[in-house]
Amino acid sequence: MRNEYQVLILEELLNNHKKSRVDLSKDLKINKTSISSSVSSLISENLITEVSVGEASSKGGRRPIELTLNHEYAYFMAIDLSRDYISYCICNMNFEIKIYDVKNIDINSKNVTGEIGKIINQTQEDYIIAGEDKLKGVSIAIHGIVRDNKIIFTPNYDIDQIDLVAELKEDFPNIDFNLINESNAAALCEYYITQIDNLTTINVGSGVGSGIIIDGKLHKGNRGYGGEIGHMIIVPDGESCHCGNNGCFERYCSTSADIDYYNTLSDDTISTSSELIDKYFANDEFAIKTVERNIKYMSIGINNIVKTIDPACVYINSDLAYHIPFYLEKVSENVISTFGQPISIEVSKFNDKSTLIGCIYYSIIKFFEK
Repeated sequence: MRNEYQVLILEELLNNHKKSRVDLSKDLKINKTSISSSVSSLISENLITEVSVGEASSKGGRRPIELTLNHEYAYFMAIDLSRDYISYCICNMNFEIKIYDVKNIDINSKNVTGEIGKIINQTQEDYIIAGEDKLKGVSIAIHGIVRDNKIIFTPNYDIDQIDLVAELKEDFPNIDFNLINESNAAALCEYYITQIDNLTTINVGSGVGSGIIIDGKLHKGNRGYGGEIGHMIIVPDGESCHCGNNGCFERYCSTSADIDYYNTLSDDTISTSSELIDKYFANDEFAIKTVERNIKYMSIGINNIVKTIDPACVYINSDLAYHIPFYLEKVSENVISTFGQPISIEVSKFNDKSTLIGCIYYSIIKFFEK
């Protein structure tokens, strides 16, 4: 295990890329002797390197040597494990994507371990370099509740019925597997990119989830249920939800809810969000009505979040937000005009890869700690 100072140094360089020993001492509030000792240890481990000479101070003297992570020291794999697809990527510690792919497949408790195993085996050429296995961790985004590296509850598929990490470790005992809620992973992605200490992400798919960063820390709640906004009731006595309640957020703003609503209006049924978006651009009246309905209830949900935790920014990860111009503008206008709450509402710079990038960040932090 690395000591606390070493972990802090590694995290500081991950988030800020280059710093001198003097800057590390000042910013981390650690004495220079401890910084020097910890840096020397990390250099000998080849985890960090001295890369360039910074500018001398106004008082003259030696110019400081800057330090940076050795980004090629380790690679990490991220897997987004949804009900009907697996997406994955491999990155170095500079978040450079070495490989990315999406596999459309129905996931369940019987095939999930095998499918992840195939990905690990089939991508060896991307992480075994010159005979050296650089894969230091695999983080898996779960569309459900995760606690203590176990899946507690998955509402839309049955992988909560197995101990996924234990099964994977049987086949890959030397790989460090970490589970994380997919919305929490997306929130970590935005935190890494923006360094905003208070933010919220809303991930829209078959359900609706949220990742919450408060004071620079991921908020998981007492039992890991923090961010389960999909089952926040926004319409009292509204549409029934599989969770047993009525009027849940995801019954009005999830992809499946949008598709269901459109199909109740039109005889020309659809099965994907892409079809809904195409019909929206074709001025299909039912598609327009469906999108307007989504905007209305998304605004209500965001208002509830903003009033509760007061984030600096809300990031929406959804096909509608990615592909329909003015979607964010209309949601923002509705939040401000209806609820009087100005708030920055954006999409991730990584779009649908934000969960994967968050998983990479999570893996790197876990690797530093170990």
